[in-house]
Amino acid sequence: MENFDDLKTLSEMAALLHIHSSTLRSWAKARMVSYYRIGKKYFFKPEEILKKSAFGLNINHNGLSISNGYVQIKIGKHPMANKNGYIPLHRLIMQAKIGRPLQEGEIVHPKNGNTLDFKIDNLEIVESLGKHNSQKKSMREDNT
Repeated sequence: MENFDDLKTLSEMAALLHIHSSTLRSWAKARMVSYYRIGKKYFFKPEEILKKSAFGLNINHNGLSISNGYVQIKIGKHPMANKNGYIPLHRLIMQAKIGRPLQEGEIVHPKNGNTLDFKIDNLEIVESLGKHNSQKKSMREDNT
């Protein structure tokens, strides 16, 4: 018999992972993380998610981490890397596709809203933050 005493709600688990609850919900719907659903509510076992990321890799190991719902890869010195040497993987993939560095203000957006789906046909460049935010809002409204 399973013990459900340590289950966390969607918002509690998202806060624990430092990601937005909609990101965690999309991972659950895509079966990238295990979850329990009771009615319309999602519940998670922290140890199951914290042990591994959606790719089965230990979080913060192997040069990969998940930050704000995006896979980050440790690349060291790079113009787009953060102070710890990590860069969002979807931005590197897009940069390789277009054959040039991304310009300031260019945003790489996952068309299906799944931040862990970085297949090239799912990625697009959006020219402005306003356009990106309106696309995200439209996707949220479509999913409700």
